[in-house]
Amino acid sequence: MALLALNTDLMFTGQEYVWKKVFTDNGLTDEEVGQLFTRPAFLAWKRMGNLQTFGRP
Repeated sequence: MALLALNTDLMFTGQEYVWKKVFTDNGLTDEEVGQLFTRPAFLAWKRMGNLQTFGRP
């Protein structure tokens, strides 16, 4: 799969995991970190840079 570049889909998931780990290691709570990341329905827009904030329920 790596030879076909199918692993690029996992890059963002890995990147978000690293950012969450960095933020929690530096003292942010899970709730505060959760405000930095979008919900699954908005992931594409966030990753393209088209989404800055959105209303949470």
